[in-house]
Amino acid sequence: MNSLICRRPIRIVYLNEPGGGRFVRTGRCMSQVELNPAEDASPASAEAKPSISVVVGLLAGAAIIASYLFAYCLINALVAADVISRWQPNHDPRPKFFLGAFVTMLALFSGVGFMARTVSRRQIKTIDEMESD
Repeated sequence: MNSLICRRPIRIVYLNEPGGGRFVRTGRCMSQVELNPAEDASPASAEAKPSISVVVGLLAGAAIIASYLFAYCLINALVAADVISRWQPNHDPRPKFFLGAFVTMLALFSGVGFMARTVSRRQIKTIDEMESD
């Protein structure tokens, strides 16, 4: 629970109380003040959307991290546990696994993003058609 202490007059204002209002406590009485969400929300935060380059960068970063964990950490653990045999010198398969996993995950992320965008666009179109009828 967030609270603010105001010095003059002494009172405590509780923010984000259940019911959507702000409660002001002065002495022994408590009154609820109506909350107007339009004044509390900043106009920039309502319409701020992340750019495509930021989203693609974050997805590529996640794919790199997961690919590294698969190609190097998991393979090293399997070799240490003697589940798979050690490879010949100068024939390390881990970079190939890393690149394959990265491309696969990036393609998977892109496919899921494309599907979500297509479904969203279709739903918005359907809603707009319902509104015009």
